[in-house]
Amino acid sequence: ECFRARANVANYGHLASLSDVARNNYDLSIARYINAFDQEPEIDLDDLRLERDYLRQELLDLDQVINQQLKSLVQETQFQTIVYSTEPPA
Repeated sequence: ECFRARANVANYGHLASLSDVARNNYDLSIARYINAFDQEPEIDLDDLRLERDYLRQELLDLDQVINQQLKSLVQETQFQTIVYSTEPPA
């Protein structure tokens, strides 16, 4: 489709003019006209560090909530055990 449409498609096809070919010493190697390799996006390390710090804090907060809930469950279970163990056997 790129060939039939004579279209420029990033990282795939380039419609080279005669002057393009002349500038490349009439070399028709594909690498002269297109970059066939995917460009990896640039990573902003400062943003990545901020996100990591935010996620660490969120994990600590969630750990506190979970620990409080577990502590509450343990206390309820102990209370129920005490209540049941003080009743006379049936």
